[in-house]
Amino acid sequence: MLLCPNHDALFDKRYISFDETGKVMVKKSLDATTKMFLNISDNMRINLDEQQQIYMKWHREKFLEN
Repeated sequence: MLLCPNHDALFDKRYISFDETGKVMVKKSLDATTKMFLNISDNMRINLDEQQQIYMKWHREKFLEN
């Protein structure tokens, strides 16, 4: 899965994840100004293949823990 450097860093630090449909999930701790600065839109969506869906399920669980 390829993300731009900003989004990749946010993903690695679990500030964003993606639901089963590929829609972005954003931590509530990121305010509107920060989201705008980092180019995060609530309408963002990515295509996930079957392998990525398996990993994303694990990532979502970790995202929701914190």
